[in-house]
Amino acid sequence: MVPVNETINYLKDSFLEGLVKLFQHCLTTTYFKWKGDFYEETDGVAMRSPLTPVVANYFMENFEQQVLDQAPTKPKCWLRYVDDTFVIWPHGRDRLQEFLGHLNSINPQDTINDGNSNHHPRQNRGIIKTLVEKARRICDPEDIDKDLKHLEEAFVANGYSNQETKRVICPNRHRGCDSHEKNAEQLGFACLPYIHRSLGSVKDKNDPLATLGVYRIPCTCGQVYIGTTKRSISTGIGEHKRHCRLGHTEKSAVAEHAFKERNRGITGFCSKRPRY
Repeated sequence: MVPVNETINYLKDSFLEGLVKLFQHCLTTTYFKWKGDFYEETDGVAMRSPLTPVVANYFMENFEQQVLDQAPTKPKCWLRYVDDTFVIWPHGRDRLQEFLGHLNSINPQDTINDGNSNHHPRQNRGIIKTLVEKARRICDPEDIDKDLKHLEEAFVANGYSNQETKRVICPNRHRGCDSHEKNAEQLGFACLPYIHRSLGSVKDKNDPLATLGVYRIPCTCGQVYIGTTKRSISTGIGEHKRHCRLGHTEKSAVAEHAFKERNRGITGFCSKRPRY
């Protein structure tokens, strides 16, 4: 989380007073609605705001500059992209723990963790899973075993337990990770189009005519009218019924067809639930 007040103080050192007031207004007037009630965000910046990544990056630049200037032992390499850092530390694990303590003492609200941190175990497992899934997606098949082995060694070296690391890397302990990967065969790939709200749950007991979608109204002559509506299907069919009853042939293709074929019947209007 980006501390707003501290960030505004950083901005005062680099921008004019009028511009800082605009920053302050945008960063301290964040409101959101939850379950019918409005709330004010007292700290942190709003997600999806175009100002958020700019302000967050500006805070991180000042934060890391302060950290590195005051660190008793400095890393050999420190590279950052947004909130991810690449660090080369040649001073041993004991000095690394001191450096992590120094990082977290500058701003206790935002802590940097390793496997020995007090974060929830699910969060620590999520770090392992994210990097393992990334390796599976982008690595060549002939390199995947080597890269997974490297990740396993790196996690253990950073305080994660060997058992926890293997559980994520090799979820199927009976068959083994290697045999599972090598015997896996991609049979094909299917992409289904997404139709908004047209595919309901098998447990959904709601009337399907109460949703939007595509419907059909058949005639005894063999022709079929296919319609679509952004309102409920029952509303669309009800309008066709009304136009047929009132003779509004200019407002409904179904009514126009019914009046041209007077000896025919619109079968969809005869049943209690029209076919759709």
